[in-house]
Amino acid sequence: MSEIRPTQEEADRLLQTPKRFKHPVRLPLPSPGIRQEFALELEESEAGDEEFLLDVSYVALHFSKWAHQLRVRRRFILARLDVGGAPHTNPDGRKLPAAHLHLYREGANDAWAHPVPLNEFPHLTDPHETLLDFLVFCGIRGKGQDQ
Repeated sequence: MSEIRPTQEEADRLLQTPKRFKHPVRLPLPSPGIRQEFALELEESEAGDEEFLLDVSYVALHFSKWAHQLRVRRRFILARLDVGGAPHTNPDGRKLPAAHLHLYREGANDAWAHPVPLNEFPHLTDPHETLLDFLVFCGIRGKGQDQ
């Protein structure tokens, strides 16, 4: 497992590269306050030794605040979708609302956020559908069982 920071080119490629769950999973929504971690791997046609992790967490009761993130090499966040939490302020001072999307930026990791692209995340009020949208956004195929 490599601890080398991805370059921007690598991070962009890894975000889009087709991935799948390493083990059969069920994707129920975790209970509030619980974070679930799922191991991912590159699809066979994209064989490689990169390690990916999908984190799914719900913080507030009634699923009013949640975050989903995709990590590579255990610690580098490629993408994180935050919904219902605090607004975010980028390093340049730009303020974003409670729903925002962090994407890896070389030299700054996930410090920068962007407005959520609503064409890719049209279900921001539905935690389960938003998770499924996040899987598609991150190139994760095979959305688990009992969806």
